[in-house]
Amino acid sequence: MFTVACLLLLSAAHAIQLGAAPRGRGAQSAAVSSEVSSMPVSLDVLSEIQQTVAGQAVVVFSKSRCADSMQCKGILDTMEQPYTTIDLDLRVNGEAIEAALLSLTQRSVPNVFVGGQLLGGSAEMQEAAATG
Repeated sequence: MFTVACLLLLSAAHAIQLGAAPRGRGAQSAAVSSEVSSMPVSLDVLSEIQQTVAGQAVVVFSKSRCADSMQCKGILDTMEQPYTTIDLDLRVNGEAIEAALLSLTQRSVPNVFVGGQLLGGSAEMQEAAATG
């Protein structure tokens, strides 16, 4: 049910299909270090992101101690919605994934993907949960 509600929220103005050019500059957080934002993006990392997102119904790219990330995961837990979490700060290539996500989505963590498309971050997750 949650997945259906999220898919309905994925309008052309908000959805980003992986592999498509990003539309405009989104809500990039100041928490993204200049090192990450200036990192070159590896095609291998982009491919890893695409495969992960395509292979799972709901994917949350997050950081283990990020309040917004914890809030998104908490909403999914409360709704008993299965999801895959990629905690970037706990991965060896986490900064490379974060840089690739920033280039794809123009936003920092959390990045929530539903059905292969970007739902958004914490605010969009709250909206999806509120609308059902």
